[in-house]
Amino acid sequence: MINASVIGIGLNVSMPDKSAEQIDQPWSALNQFSNTLDRNDIASQLIINLNNRIVQHQQSGLSHMVAQWNEFDCFIDKPVKIIAGERETMGICRGIDLNGALLLEVNGVNKTVYGGEVSLRGQS
Repeated sequence: MINASVIGIGLNVSMPDKSAEQIDQPWSALNQFSNTLDRNDIASQLIINLNNRIVQHQQSGLSHMVAQWNEFDCFIDKPVKIIAGERETMGICRGIDLNGALLLEVNGVNKTVYGGEVSLRGQS
């Protein structure tokens, strides 16, 4: 049996002013943090680090990564809105579980959120 994953990573390297005006949520671009960006260096570092995480996942699953994920999760313990297609769910982000599912507290109950395309937004 072959297991496969599709991993997508989107990075804004630079954001044209015209495009930035049309975005209705907080955003950033790498050129805001550095004047010297080399797309090839960025891509190679991403590939190296992603490969290291994949090897780590093969060896021990998510168990070693969950605490680190939750430490850096900018939505943890904050009100969020989950958008999945036409459906919106409000709750409090509680991090991820050992399966990588988003933990969403809704009315005092933790629910797991899995999805092919889920948009996580802070509540405004």
